[in-house]
Amino acid sequence: MRYGRGFTLIELLVVIAIIAILAAILFPVFAQARESARKTTCLSNLNQLAKGIISYMTDYNNYFIPSFSTSVPDPRAGGMNNTNTRIWPVLIQPYVKNKDVFRCPNTTDNEARFAEAWVDDLAQRIYGRGWLPYGLNMGIGSNWFWVRGGVTLARMTPNTAMIKEPAKMVMLADSFSGPTGGPHNCRGYVVDNVCIHGCSASDPRLPGGPTPNCAPCATPSGTYASLGPRHPKFDGINLAFVDGHTKWFPVKSVVANCELFNQLRQRCPGGSPDPQIVRDANPAGLRWILFNDCF
Repeated sequence: MRYGRGFTLIELLVVIAIIAILAAILFPVFAQARESARKTTCLSNLNQLAKGIISYMTDYNNYFIPSFSTSVPDPRAGGMNNTNTRIWPVLIQPYVKNKDVFRCPNTTDNEARFAEAWVDDLAQRIYGRGWLPYGLNMGIGSNWFWVRGGVTLARMTPNTAMIKEPAKMVMLADSFSGPTGGPHNCRGYVVDNVCIHGCSASDPRLPGGPTPNCAPCATPSGTYASLGPRHPKFDGINLAFVDGHTKWFPVKSVVANCELFNQLRQRCPGGSPDPQIVRDANPAGLRWILFNDCF
């Protein structure tokens, strides 16, 4: 018979083993719940940003918000800086009135920050367009647009009446973010579905991820603006659409698919569509560009 109120070593070891087993079972559940909460918060942020953009468009006769507004006559010739150029978060700030919604909780300060400037001036704690983790779809808000034959139409802001299937046309998406300078050369304020997992060809993050870096049949124009999947474990992405709704997608269903493009291109007049239309050839059937008469 054992006297006293203490525990034996065996009893303590049994209790410790039970606690360890319960922890091993519950910790993944807690981590999954935390990730689910972050995904929901990120989706809510996109929803608020989408509503802000729609409010902006309502005040501007249903013209789509541009990714940037500048006094420079031809942006392709350069000359844009923090004095003469504003990016889209500045334009919708009066409608959102909250800088926190521009940050996804799955990013750190080293990966993404709220940004209003065109280029980085880190000495003054000014963060340029590359740091935003939510990007405006390049296909409708980039201030230049791809038209048939590879021609680029510059400085055009479309009216929402020009947008086909607003419930399928992507407006905002999780984007890759980081410094506007090398080696990342990020443009997180805009997003494209041609590339994924990095900003530029020199971005050291580009080789990672569960999907190909870039669609091999696509042009390099999406190099500086790629999808930034974060939910969960980098295989899912949040999107907001022109009609205002938001939804989570597996990233493989959103990224441009060369095989699917080759199947769909037969629908185009003459069977030889502009290669930029590859963006609309994605398994989810989402629209990414403004001009597409093929499918």
